[in-house]
Amino acid sequence: MRWQSQKLVDYYYGVEIDEALPNRPAYEPSDAWSFRFGLDLQYRLSARSYLTFNLAQDQLSDEVLDSPIVDDRYIFSAFLSYRYEFNNDEDAFVHASKKGAFATKDHDVWSYRVAAGYGTETSFNKIIRGDINIEPNRTQIASLLIGKQLTDSIFGTTWDAWVNGGLVRHFERGLQDDYSEYVLSIKTYYSNFPWKDTLRTRFGIAEGLSYGEKVSSLEGPSVKKKNRSVSHMLNYLDFSVDLNIGDLFNAKNAENCYFGWSIHHRSGIFSSSDFFGNVSGGSNYNTLYVECLVFS
Repeated sequence: MRWQSQKLVDYYYGVEIDEALPNRPAYEPSDAWSFRFGLDLQYRLSARSYLTFNLAQDQLSDEVLDSPIVDDRYIFSAFLSYRYEFNNDEDAFVHASKKGAFATKDHDVWSYRVAAGYGTETSFNKIIRGDINIEPNRTQIASLLIGKQLTDSIFGTTWDAWVNGGLVRHFERGLQDDYSEYVLSIKTYYSNFPWKDTLRTRFGIAEGLSYGEKVSSLEGPSVKKKNRSVSHMLNYLDFSVDLNIGDLFNAKNAENCYFGWSIHHRSGIFSSSDFFGNVSGGSNYNTLYVECLVFS
């Protein structure tokens, strides 16, 4: 719950008489109360290292919403941060690890994923309903992602959580120079399906950030039609389904590897974020991948 003085609200949301236009009348607000609802998750990586993830939604007051320069009452935000503390709290870390309030983890597990696929002009929501095709120019991506498991049970559920990052190479087939994209995300997997003892299956969802050295030929035309500018930094989503290779082929030496399909998605979240330049539009790629787990 937050209070802002009249002077502060007027500075950001007021419209002076000499700033007024026919579609932007003068406006002098009063002080205002606003509300923020959210969730903070903190994971202790080591005695001194912390990873924090935050989701929040701000609800603006009527005094702010009535301003002619404000369109929406609700503002959504997400933050991912890393913190290193200069302390010697090793004993407290060991105690906290055993207590396991947020998550449990039996092993340190790393993963590496190699993927490749083609771009598509189909929208994200149509792809997840089964409408899959390849766009006419047949642009492609290939990627290498490295991940570390944060927990094998979120709040005692059968969902596990990972932090993933890596390199995506775009092959533009002569439409422009090839270029690289960099991604960082938090990903969760569900694997507790009824047939898990016969064929281990995972469904995964990742949310994060994507930075492209260029704007792809696939997203460029649609983004430029809708917006005054483009953004190299966009929201990143990854939806995946995979099957255990060891179970598929009864191969003991491949029991920690999975073969699957994923959607590589970049977008500006419907032009709702200043961080992404208020861009509307994005791009989608259907990929096939192999991901292997390494236990230590």
